[in-house]
Amino acid sequence: MTDEKQTTEKQLPQPSESAKQASEANPPVVRKERHKKQTESDANFWTRIKAKWPRKDQSEQPETPVGELKWVRVRMFPIWLRLLILLVSIAIAAILGAIIGFSVVGDGSAGDVFQKETWKHIFDIMNGK
Repeated sequence: MTDEKQTTEKQLPQPSESAKQASEANPPVVRKERHKKQTESDANFWTRIKAKWPRKDQSEQPETPVGELKWVRVRMFPIWLRLLILLVSIAIAAILGAIIGFSVVGDGSAGDVFQKETWKHIFDIMNGK
């Protein structure tokens, strides 16, 4: 019976004498004491942060009258370049529209759009000739 008892029970390792002495020298810290130490360390942390980066008060900033404020706008692209890009994009859209309309919608080929006779024929139809 003693053999069965030994095999079924788990034997826990016993702490050594040096571990017992260390635990007696440093008793476990009570939860409230740990919390108190944590809050003290948090307070120290925030006081150090505030000392490094102090906040500026709103009253310290000089107030400038509204009449003296100037609005400065820096443009990435000048107006003439914007207009040029707009005109070029309109021309490209018109050419692509003519190619798609003549070759996909109509029965012609895409290269026929650039021939003078094609446009002459289109304007003759529009004018009723």
